[in-house]
Amino acid sequence: MSSKKSDFTAQSVVPSGSTFDFVYQGQNYKITYANLLTALNVVGTLVQKGEITGLPILTINGTVHEIKNLISGVGITVSETAEGGANIAHNFTNGTGGAPLIADITAAQTVIKSLVAGDGITISGSSGSVQISVTGTTPVSTQTTIVNSMSDFPTASLGVITLADDTDYFVTNNLSTANRFVLGNRTVLRAADAQVIKLSYTGTDVMFTSVNSTNNIKDITCEALTGTLFAWSSTLPDNDYFQLNNFQGFAAAIGSVTGVGALSFTDTRWVVTTGMTIVGTSGLLSFTDSVVTITTGKLFDLGTSTLLGLSLRNTWIIAGASVIVLSGLINSGNIVAGSLANVINTRLLGSTTFLENITIKDDLWEFHQCDGVADSFIGLLATHAGATIAISTINTPVLVGATWTTQEFSRMTGTAAGRWTYTGKGGHVGITFTITAEIALSSDDCTFYIYKNGAKITESAILRKLTAGAPGNMSLVWSMELATNDYIELFVENNDTTVDVVINKAIARIQG
Repeated sequence: MSSKKSDFTAQSVVPSGSTFDFVYQGQNYKITYANLLTALNVVGTLVQKGEITGLPILTINGTVHEIKNLISGVGITVSETAEGGANIAHNFTNGTGGAPLIADITAAQTVIKSLVAGDGITISGSSGSVQISVTGTTPVSTQTTIVNSMSDFPTASLGVITLADDTDYFVTNNLSTANRFVLGNRTVLRAADAQVIKLSYTGTDVMFTSVNSTNNIKDITCEALTGTLFAWSSTLPDNDYFQLNNFQGFAAAIGSVTGVGALSFTDTRWVVTTGMTIVGTSGLLSFTDSVVTITTGKLFDLGTSTLLGLSLRNTWIIAGASVIVLSGLINSGNIVAGSLANVINTRLLGSTTFLENITIKDDLWEFHQCDGVADSFIGLLATHAGATIAISTINTPVLVGATWTTQEFSRMTGTAAGRWTYTGKGGHVGITFTITAEIALSSDDCTFYIYKNGAKITESAILRKLTAGAPGNMSLVWSMELATNDYIELFVENNDTTVDVVINKAIARIQG
Protein backbone atom coordinates (compact mmCIF):
# COMPACT_ATOMS: atom_id res chain seq x y z
CA MET A 1 0.00 0.00 0.00
CA SER A 2 1.30 3.41 -0.86
CA SER A 3 0.85 6.69 0.86
CA LYS A 4 1.25 10.32 -0.29
CA LYS A 5 4.54 11.90 0.84
CA SER A 6 3.32 15.53 0.81
CA ASP A 7 0.80 17.94 -0.62
CA PHE A 8 3.66 19.67 -2.58
CA THR A 9 2.51 23.14 -1.61
CA ALA A 10 4.21 25.80 -3.70
CA GLN A 11 6.93 27.81 -1.86
CA SER A 12 9.10 30.76 -2.90
CA VAL A 13 11.67 30.25 -0.12
CA VAL A 14 13.24 27.25 1.60
CA PRO A 15 12.53 27.38 5.29
CA SER A 16 15.27 26.73 7.75
CA GLY A 17 15.56 23.10 8.79
CA SER A 18 14.15 21.77 5.53
CA THR A 19 15.48 18.52 4.11
CA PHE A 20 15.82 17.18 0.56
CA ASP A 21 15.49 13.56 -0.53
CA PHE A 22 17.91 11.85 -2.87
CA VAL A 23 18.61 8.21 -3.91
CA TYR A 24 22.05 6.70 -3.90
CA GLN A 25 22.65 3.06 -4.99
CA GLY A 26 18.96 2.14 -4.54
CA GLN A 27 18.80 3.61 -1.08
CA ASN A 28 16.74 6.72 -0.10
CA TYR A 29 18.51 9.42 1.78
CA LYS A 30 17.75 12.91 3.00
CA ILE A 31 20.04 15.96 3.44
CA THR A 32 19.42 19.25 5.14
CA TYR A 33 19.16 22.43 3.12
CA ALA A 34 22.28 23.91 4.80
CA ASN A 35 24.35 20.81 3.99
CA LEU A 36 23.09 20.84 0.42
CA LEU A 37 24.26 24.41 -0.09
CA THR A 38 27.66 23.53 1.33
CA ALA A 39 27.92 20.53 -0.97
CA LEU A 40 27.03 22.64 -3.99
CA ASN A 41 29.53 25.35 -2.95
CA VAL A 42 26.94 28.10 -3.20
CA VAL A 43 27.32 29.44 0.24
CA GLY A 44 29.29 32.62 -0.95
CA THR A 45 28.16 35.93 -2.41
CA LEU A 46 29.14 37.67 -5.73
CA VAL A 47 30.33 41.26 -5.03
CA GLN A 48 32.39 43.96 -6.84
CA LYS A 49 36.00 44.36 -5.81
CA GLY A 50 38.56 47.12 -6.42
CA GLU A 51 38.36 50.89 -6.72
CA ILE A 52 34.79 52.06 -6.50
CA THR A 53 35.49 54.64 -9.23
CA GLY A 54 36.39 51.93 -11.71
CA LEU A 55 34.16 50.45 -14.40
CA PRO A 56 32.42 47.37 -12.89
CA ILE A 57 32.55 44.12 -14.84
CA LEU A 58 29.70 42.64 -12.71
CA THR A 59 26.52 44.66 -12.34
CA ILE A 60 24.06 43.44 -9.59
CA ASN A 61 20.52 44.31 -10.51
CA GLY A 62 18.37 42.83 -7.76
CA THR A 63 18.68 39.09 -8.04
CA VAL A 64 20.19 39.40 -11.57
CA HIS A 65 23.99 39.48 -11.83
CA GLU A 66 25.06 41.01 -15.19
CA ILE A 67 28.62 40.44 -16.57
CA LYS A 68 29.73 42.98 -19.22
CA ASN A 69 31.11 41.99 -22.64
CA LEU A 70 34.69 43.13 -23.46
CA ILE A 71 34.85 45.35 -26.56
CA SER A 72 38.00 46.21 -28.59
CA GLY A 73 39.08 49.86 -28.33
CA VAL A 74 41.75 52.20 -29.78
CA GLY A 75 45.05 50.34 -29.75
CA ILE A 76 43.44 47.34 -27.94
CA THR A 77 42.03 44.08 -29.32
CA VAL A 78 39.77 41.56 -27.52
CA SER A 79 39.40 38.01 -28.76
CA GLU A 80 38.52 34.51 -27.61
CA THR A 81 41.23 31.95 -27.39
CA ALA A 82 40.97 28.43 -28.74
CA GLU A 83 40.34 27.17 -25.23
CA GLY A 84 37.57 29.73 -24.65
CA GLY A 85 39.61 32.28 -22.76
CA ALA A 86 39.41 36.04 -23.26
CA ASN A 87 42.56 37.50 -24.85
CA ILE A 88 43.24 41.22 -24.40
CA ALA A 89 46.22 42.51 -26.42
CA HIS A 90 47.74 45.75 -27.78
CA ASN A 91 47.06 46.66 -31.37
CA PHE A 92 50.46 48.31 -32.18
CA THR A 93 52.64 47.91 -35.24
CA ASN A 94 55.94 49.40 -36.40
CA GLY A 95 55.92 51.64 -39.46
CA THR A 96 57.79 50.79 -42.64
CA GLY A 97 61.37 51.98 -43.13
CA GLY A 98 63.83 53.29 -40.56
CA ALA A 99 64.57 51.76 -37.19
CA PRO A 100 61.50 50.26 -35.41
CA LEU A 101 60.67 51.70 -31.99
CA ILE A 102 59.09 48.41 -30.77
CA ALA A 103 61.80 45.80 -30.55
CA ASP A 104 59.55 42.67 -30.76
CA ILE A 105 55.94 43.28 -31.69
CA THR A 106 54.94 39.71 -30.59
CA ALA A 107 56.72 39.66 -27.23
CA ALA A 108 54.72 39.07 -24.06
CA GLN A 109 56.08 42.36 -22.73
CA THR A 110 56.09 45.24 -25.23
CA VAL A 111 59.37 47.18 -25.07
CA ILE A 112 59.44 50.63 -26.74
CA LYS A 113 62.99 51.77 -27.41
CA SER A 114 64.42 54.88 -25.79
CA LEU A 115 65.83 57.76 -27.87
CA VAL A 116 69.54 58.24 -27.24
CA ALA A 117 71.34 61.48 -28.18
CA GLY A 118 74.24 61.02 -30.58
CA ASP A 119 77.05 63.37 -31.55
CA GLY A 120 75.71 66.87 -32.10
CA ILE A 121 72.21 65.99 -30.80
CA THR A 122 70.49 66.79 -27.54
CA ILE A 123 67.19 65.23 -26.38
CA SER A 124 64.99 66.69 -23.69
CA GLY A 125 61.51 65.72 -22.57
CA SER A 126 58.54 67.13 -20.72
CA SER A 127 55.20 65.71 -19.70
CA GLY A 128 53.81 66.23 -23.18
CA SER A 129 56.71 66.24 -25.65
CA VAL A 130 60.20 65.12 -26.61
CA GLN A 131 62.50 67.78 -28.07
CA ILE A 132 65.40 66.81 -30.33
CA SER A 133 67.91 69.61 -31.00
CA VAL A 134 70.94 69.90 -33.28
CA THR A 135 74.02 71.00 -31.41
CA GLY A 136 77.05 69.81 -33.33
CA THR A 137 76.37 68.49 -36.83
CA THR A 138 76.36 72.10 -37.92
CA PRO A 139 79.67 73.66 -36.81
CA VAL A 140 78.76 76.22 -34.19
CA SER A 141 80.40 78.22 -31.45
CA THR A 142 79.22 80.02 -28.37
CA GLN A 143 78.73 83.03 -30.65
CA THR A 144 76.64 81.19 -33.26
CA THR A 145 72.96 81.98 -33.75
CA ILE A 146 70.92 79.36 -35.61
CA VAL A 147 68.48 81.10 -37.96
CA ASN A 148 65.51 78.88 -38.79
CA SER A 149 63.15 81.79 -39.51
CA MET A 150 63.38 85.56 -39.86
CA SER A 151 62.35 85.91 -36.22
CA ASP A 152 65.71 84.42 -35.23
CA PHE A 153 67.45 87.53 -36.60
CA PRO A 154 67.46 90.65 -34.42
CA THR A 155 64.15 92.53 -34.53
CA ALA A 156 63.90 95.00 -37.40
CA SER A 157 63.62 98.71 -36.64
CA LEU A 158 62.34 101.09 -39.31
CA GLY A 159 62.95 98.45 -41.96
CA VAL A 160 66.52 97.66 -40.85
CA ILE A 161 67.86 94.49 -39.23
CA THR A 162 71.12 95.30 -37.44
CA LEU A 163 73.25 92.20 -37.03
CA ALA A 164 75.33 91.97 -33.87
CA ASP A 165 79.10 92.32 -33.58
CA ASP A 166 81.17 89.16 -33.14
CA THR A 167 78.24 86.94 -34.10
CA ASP A 168 77.95 84.01 -36.49
CA TYR A 169 74.48 83.74 -38.07
CA PHE A 170 73.86 80.27 -39.50
CA VAL A 171 70.81 80.20 -41.80
CA THR A 172 69.06 76.82 -42.13
CA ASN A 173 66.04 77.65 -44.32
CA ASN A 174 65.20 79.69 -47.41
CA LEU A 175 64.08 83.06 -46.04
CA SER A 176 62.68 86.29 -47.47
CA THR A 177 62.32 89.77 -46.02
CA ALA A 178 61.50 93.33 -47.01
CA ASN A 179 63.95 94.57 -44.35
CA ARG A 180 67.53 95.37 -45.24
CA PHE A 181 70.57 94.40 -43.15
CA VAL A 182 73.33 96.40 -41.46
CA LEU A 183 76.36 94.23 -40.67
CA GLY A 184 78.11 94.57 -37.34
CA ASN A 185 81.84 94.33 -36.82
CA ARG A 186 83.13 90.79 -37.35
CA THR A 187 79.65 89.61 -38.35
CA VAL A 188 79.52 86.27 -40.15
CA LEU A 189 76.52 85.24 -42.26
CA ARG A 190 76.51 81.72 -43.64
CA ALA A 191 74.54 78.58 -44.45
CA ALA A 192 75.20 74.94 -45.31
CA ASP A 193 75.91 75.70 -48.98
CA ALA A 194 75.05 78.34 -51.56
CA GLN A 195 73.30 75.73 -53.68
CA VAL A 196 70.64 74.94 -51.09
CA ILE A 197 69.98 78.01 -48.92
CA LYS A 198 68.82 81.44 -50.13
CA LEU A 199 68.21 84.70 -48.28
CA SER A 200 66.06 87.11 -50.31
CA TYR A 201 65.52 90.86 -49.99
CA THR A 202 62.39 92.17 -51.70
CA GLY A 203 63.08 95.91 -51.32
CA THR A 204 64.72 98.43 -53.66
CA ASP A 205 67.49 99.66 -51.35
CA VAL A 206 70.85 98.05 -50.43
CA MET A 207 70.45 94.57 -48.97
CA PHE A 208 73.70 94.62 -46.92
CA THR A 209 75.44 97.73 -45.62
CA SER A 210 78.81 97.51 -43.88
CA VAL A 211 80.45 100.58 -42.31
CA ASN A 212 83.86 100.42 -40.61
CA SER A 213 83.44 96.67 -40.17
CA THR A 214 85.08 93.36 -40.99
CA ASN A 215 82.60 90.79 -42.30
CA ASN A 216 82.37 87.36 -43.88
CA ILE A 217 79.45 86.04 -45.95
CA LYS A 218 79.81 82.50 -47.25
CA ASP A 219 78.05 79.31 -48.33
CA ILE A 220 74.77 81.10 -49.09
CA THR A 221 72.79 82.64 -51.95
CA CYS A 222 71.62 86.23 -51.51
CA GLU A 223 68.98 87.75 -53.74
CA ALA A 224 67.98 91.40 -54.28
CA LEU A 225 66.26 91.33 -57.65
CA THR A 226 64.95 94.89 -57.33
CA GLY A 227 67.79 96.26 -55.25
CA THR A 228 71.54 96.37 -54.68
CA LEU A 229 73.37 93.62 -52.83
CA PHE A 230 76.17 95.48 -51.02
CA ALA A 231 77.50 98.85 -49.91
CA TRP A 232 80.90 98.56 -48.19
CA SER A 233 82.48 101.68 -46.76
CA SER A 234 85.16 102.53 -44.23
CA THR A 235 87.13 105.39 -42.79
CA LEU A 236 89.57 102.81 -41.37
CA PRO A 237 90.72 101.06 -44.53
CA ASP A 238 93.73 99.39 -42.92
CA ASN A 239 91.50 97.44 -40.54
CA ASP A 240 88.39 96.48 -42.48
CA TYR A 241 88.23 93.29 -44.46
CA PHE A 242 85.28 91.80 -46.34
CA GLN A 243 85.07 88.22 -47.61
CA LEU A 244 82.64 86.41 -49.88
CA ASN A 245 83.27 82.67 -50.28
CA ASN A 246 81.12 80.04 -52.01
CA PHE A 247 78.57 82.79 -52.58
CA GLN A 248 75.84 83.37 -55.16
CA GLY A 249 74.39 86.83 -55.78
CA PHE A 250 71.33 87.68 -57.87
CA ALA A 251 70.54 91.38 -58.03
CA ALA A 252 69.96 94.53 -60.03
CA ALA A 253 73.48 95.68 -58.98
CA ILE A 254 76.42 94.26 -57.05
CA GLY A 255 77.04 97.52 -55.18
CA SER A 256 79.71 99.98 -54.14
CA VAL A 257 83.03 100.03 -52.31
CA THR A 258 84.31 103.09 -50.49
CA GLY A 259 87.64 103.03 -48.72
CA VAL A 260 87.81 99.46 -47.37
CA GLY A 261 90.97 97.62 -46.41
CA ALA A 262 90.42 94.57 -48.59
CA LEU A 263 87.67 92.74 -50.43
CA SER A 264 88.06 89.09 -51.32
CA PHE A 265 85.61 87.31 -53.64
CA THR A 266 86.39 83.61 -54.02
CA ASP A 267 84.28 80.93 -55.69
CA THR A 268 81.36 83.26 -56.33
CA ARG A 269 78.59 83.36 -58.91
CA TRP A 270 76.75 86.53 -59.95
CA VAL A 271 73.70 87.18 -62.09
CA VAL A 272 73.28 90.96 -62.15
CA THR A 273 72.10 93.80 -64.31
CA THR A 274 75.14 95.94 -63.53
CA GLY A 275 78.31 95.63 -61.50
CA MET A 276 80.17 97.53 -58.79
CA THR A 277 81.74 100.96 -58.37
CA ILE A 278 84.91 101.75 -56.42
CA VAL A 279 85.21 105.11 -54.67
CA GLY A 280 88.03 106.71 -52.67
CA THR A 281 91.17 104.93 -51.52
CA SER A 282 90.94 101.22 -50.76
CA GLY A 283 93.28 98.32 -50.19
CA LEU A 284 93.20 95.09 -52.19
CA LEU A 285 90.31 93.96 -54.38
CA SER A 286 90.60 90.24 -55.16
CA PHE A 287 88.10 88.51 -57.45
CA THR A 288 88.98 84.89 -58.22
CA ASP A 289 87.50 81.58 -59.40
CA SER A 290 84.12 83.13 -60.17
CA VAL A 291 81.40 83.34 -62.82
CA VAL A 292 79.57 86.54 -63.68
CA THR A 293 76.54 87.12 -65.88
CA ILE A 294 76.00 90.85 -66.41
CA THR A 295 73.56 92.62 -68.69
CA THR A 296 74.70 96.23 -68.96
CA GLY A 297 76.96 98.93 -67.52
CA LYS A 298 80.39 98.26 -66.03
CA LEU A 299 81.40 95.20 -64.07
CA PHE A 300 84.27 96.97 -62.27
CA ASP A 301 84.06 100.75 -62.42
CA LEU A 302 87.18 102.11 -60.70
CA GLY A 303 86.30 105.71 -61.53
CA THR A 304 88.91 107.98 -59.92
CA SER A 305 89.53 105.65 -56.99
CA THR A 306 92.95 104.38 -55.92
CA LEU A 307 93.78 100.83 -54.90
CA LEU A 308 96.78 99.21 -53.28
CA GLY A 309 96.22 96.29 -55.60
CA LEU A 310 93.71 94.46 -57.73
CA SER A 311 93.59 90.81 -58.75
CA LEU A 312 91.08 89.42 -61.23
CA ARG A 313 91.83 85.73 -61.88
CA ASN A 314 90.27 82.57 -63.28
CA THR A 315 86.89 84.15 -63.93
CA TRP A 316 84.22 83.62 -66.57
CA ILE A 317 82.28 86.71 -67.63
CA ILE A 318 79.09 86.35 -69.66
CA ALA A 319 78.28 89.89 -70.72
CA GLY A 320 75.86 91.88 -72.81
CA ALA A 321 77.18 93.77 -75.83
CA SER A 322 77.20 97.14 -74.05
CA VAL A 323 79.10 95.92 -70.98
CA ILE A 324 82.57 97.22 -70.08
CA VAL A 325 84.41 94.76 -67.89
CA LEU A 326 87.04 97.09 -66.41
CA SER A 327 86.98 100.89 -66.45
CA GLY A 328 89.37 103.30 -64.78
CA LEU A 329 91.99 106.01 -65.23
CA ILE A 330 94.72 106.22 -67.85
CA ASN A 331 98.40 105.59 -67.05
CA SER A 332 97.73 103.35 -64.01
CA GLY A 333 95.99 106.23 -62.26
CA ASN A 334 93.93 103.88 -60.08
CA ILE A 335 96.90 101.94 -58.69
CA VAL A 336 99.06 103.30 -55.88
CA ALA A 337 102.72 103.72 -56.89
CA GLY A 338 104.72 100.62 -56.06
CA SER A 339 101.62 98.40 -56.21
CA LEU A 340 100.29 96.24 -59.01
CA ALA A 341 97.01 95.16 -60.61
CA ASN A 342 96.83 91.88 -62.46
CA VAL A 343 94.15 90.31 -64.64
CA ILE A 344 94.88 86.66 -65.43
CA ASN A 345 92.92 83.94 -67.22
CA THR A 346 89.73 85.95 -67.39
CA ARG A 347 87.46 84.62 -70.11
CA LEU A 348 84.67 86.46 -71.93
CA LEU A 349 81.56 85.08 -73.52
CA GLY A 350 79.85 87.75 -75.58
CA SER A 351 80.88 90.67 -77.78
CA THR A 352 81.73 93.03 -74.95
CA THR A 353 84.44 95.63 -74.31
CA PHE A 354 87.10 94.56 -71.85
CA LEU A 355 88.93 97.82 -71.08
CA GLU A 356 88.04 101.49 -70.86
CA ASN A 357 90.98 103.95 -70.46
CA ILE A 358 93.16 101.20 -68.97
CA THR A 359 95.59 99.55 -71.44
CA ILE A 360 97.97 96.61 -71.51
CA LYS A 361 100.88 99.10 -71.67
CA ASP A 362 100.07 100.80 -68.36
CA ASP A 363 102.97 100.48 -65.96
CA LEU A 364 101.07 98.98 -63.02
CA TRP A 365 98.65 96.72 -64.89
CA GLU A 366 99.43 93.14 -65.94
CA PHE A 367 97.20 91.18 -68.34
CA HIS A 368 97.80 87.52 -69.20
CA GLN A 369 95.75 84.85 -70.98
CA CYS A 370 92.56 86.89 -71.13
CA ASP A 371 89.93 87.00 -73.86
CA GLY A 372 89.55 90.28 -75.70
CA VAL A 373 92.83 91.81 -74.52
CA ALA A 374 96.45 91.06 -75.40
CA ASP A 375 99.04 90.02 -72.85
CA SER A 376 101.03 92.77 -71.17
CA PHE A 377 104.72 93.05 -72.00
CA ILE A 378 107.85 95.04 -71.33
CA GLY A 379 109.08 96.46 -74.59
CA LEU A 380 110.80 99.32 -76.38
CA LEU A 381 111.93 99.84 -79.95
CA ALA A 382 114.11 102.84 -80.80
CA THR A 383 116.10 103.86 -83.85
CA HIS A 384 119.17 106.06 -84.28
CA ALA A 385 119.20 108.48 -87.19
CA GLY A 386 123.02 108.64 -87.45
CA ALA A 387 125.47 110.92 -85.63
CA THR A 388 129.17 111.28 -84.86
CA ILE A 389 130.21 110.26 -81.34
CA ALA A 390 133.13 112.39 -80.23
CA ILE A 391 136.07 110.45 -78.74
CA SER A 392 138.50 112.41 -76.58
CA THR A 393 140.31 109.61 -74.71
CA ILE A 394 141.42 106.14 -75.76
CA ASN A 395 139.61 103.26 -74.05
CA THR A 396 137.06 105.57 -72.46
CA PRO A 397 133.39 104.73 -73.27
CA VAL A 398 131.16 107.56 -74.52
CA LEU A 399 127.32 107.57 -74.58
CA VAL A 400 125.81 106.81 -77.97
CA GLY A 401 123.14 109.49 -77.97
CA ALA A 402 121.79 112.59 -79.72
CA THR A 403 119.42 111.22 -82.36
CA TRP A 404 117.40 108.32 -80.91
CA THR A 405 113.67 108.13 -81.73
CA THR A 406 111.37 105.83 -79.71
CA GLN A 407 109.13 103.90 -82.10
CA GLU A 408 107.20 101.68 -79.66
CA PHE A 409 107.20 101.26 -75.89
CA SER A 410 105.46 99.50 -73.01
CA ARG A 411 106.61 99.99 -69.42
CA MET A 412 109.64 101.77 -70.86
CA THR A 413 110.37 105.37 -71.74
CA GLY A 414 113.16 106.66 -73.95
CA THR A 415 114.99 109.91 -74.65
CA ALA A 416 116.71 111.25 -77.76
CA ALA A 417 119.97 111.13 -75.78
CA GLY A 418 119.72 107.36 -75.55
CA ARG A 419 118.44 106.57 -72.02
CA TRP A 420 115.69 103.92 -71.70
CA THR A 421 113.99 103.78 -68.30
CA TYR A 422 111.87 100.92 -66.98
CA THR A 423 108.60 102.15 -65.45
CA GLY A 424 106.93 98.89 -64.48
CA LYS A 425 106.78 96.97 -61.19
CA GLY A 426 109.66 94.63 -62.00
CA GLY A 427 110.59 92.17 -64.68
CA HIS A 428 113.20 90.37 -66.74
CA VAL A 429 114.12 91.73 -70.16
CA GLY A 430 116.18 90.74 -73.15
CA ILE A 431 118.22 93.51 -74.80
CA THR A 432 119.40 93.64 -78.42
CA PHE A 433 121.35 96.43 -80.15
CA THR A 434 122.02 96.25 -83.90
CA ILE A 435 124.59 98.85 -84.98
CA THR A 436 126.09 99.91 -88.31
CA ALA A 437 129.13 102.18 -87.78
CA GLU A 438 132.52 103.39 -89.06
CA ILE A 439 135.22 105.79 -87.86
CA ALA A 440 136.14 109.17 -89.23
CA LEU A 441 139.72 108.22 -90.32
CA SER A 442 141.69 105.06 -90.98
CA SER A 443 140.78 101.86 -89.11
CA ASP A 444 140.54 101.30 -85.34
CA ASP A 445 139.23 98.65 -82.95
CA CYS A 446 136.11 99.91 -81.18
CA THR A 447 134.10 98.32 -78.37
CA PHE A 448 130.40 98.81 -77.59
CA TYR A 449 128.94 98.21 -74.08
CA ILE A 450 125.53 98.10 -72.39
CA TYR A 451 125.28 100.24 -69.25
CA LYS A 452 122.73 99.82 -66.44
CA ASN A 453 122.05 102.75 -64.15
CA GLY A 454 125.27 104.42 -65.32
CA ALA A 455 127.44 101.35 -64.66
CA LYS A 456 129.21 99.42 -67.42
CA ILE A 457 128.31 95.77 -67.88
CA THR A 458 131.76 94.61 -68.89
CA GLU A 459 130.60 91.19 -70.10
CA SER A 460 128.28 92.78 -72.67
CA ALA A 461 131.21 94.11 -74.70
CA ILE A 462 131.34 93.58 -78.49
CA LEU A 463 134.60 94.59 -80.26
CA ARG A 464 134.92 95.28 -83.99
CA LYS A 465 137.44 96.97 -86.25
CA LEU A 466 135.79 99.96 -87.87
CA THR A 467 137.09 101.51 -91.11
CA ALA A 468 136.39 104.93 -92.52
CA GLY A 469 134.17 104.73 -95.59
CA ALA A 470 133.35 101.04 -95.03
CA PRO A 471 130.56 100.81 -92.41
CA GLY A 472 130.44 97.56 -90.49
CA ASN A 473 127.54 95.90 -88.62
CA MET A 474 127.52 94.28 -85.19
CA SER A 475 124.98 93.16 -82.57
CA LEU A 476 124.92 93.25 -78.77
CA VAL A 477 122.68 90.69 -77.03
CA TRP A 478 122.08 90.72 -73.26
CA SER A 479 119.41 90.10 -70.56
CA MET A 480 118.86 91.36 -67.04
CA GLU A 481 116.41 92.02 -64.23
CA LEU A 482 114.91 95.48 -64.01
CA ALA A 483 113.28 97.25 -61.10
CA THR A 484 111.24 100.41 -61.32
CA ASN A 485 113.29 103.36 -62.66
CA ASP A 486 116.28 101.24 -63.70
CA TYR A 487 117.68 102.59 -66.98
CA ILE A 488 119.76 101.26 -69.88
CA GLU A 489 122.22 103.03 -72.20
CA LEU A 490 124.60 102.18 -75.08
CA PHE A 491 128.27 103.28 -74.90
CA VAL A 492 131.21 103.03 -77.34
CA GLU A 493 134.99 103.44 -76.97
CA ASN A 494 137.92 103.64 -79.44
CA ASN A 495 140.57 101.22 -78.30
CA ASP A 496 143.39 102.55 -80.60
CA THR A 497 143.11 106.32 -81.11
CA THR A 498 140.90 109.29 -80.36
CA VAL A 499 139.28 109.22 -83.80
CA ASP A 500 135.52 109.78 -83.58
CA VAL A 501 133.02 106.96 -84.14
CA VAL A 502 130.32 107.55 -86.74
CA ILE A 503 126.97 105.81 -86.18
CA ASN A 504 125.35 105.19 -89.53
CA LYS A 505 122.30 103.44 -88.12
CA ALA A 506 121.32 101.66 -84.92
CA ILE A 507 118.24 99.87 -83.53
CA ALA A 508 117.61 99.21 -79.85
CA ARG A 509 115.11 96.49 -78.80
CA ILE A 510 114.19 95.77 -75.19
CA GLN A 511 111.65 93.01 -74.66
CA GLY A 512 110.29 91.19 -71.61
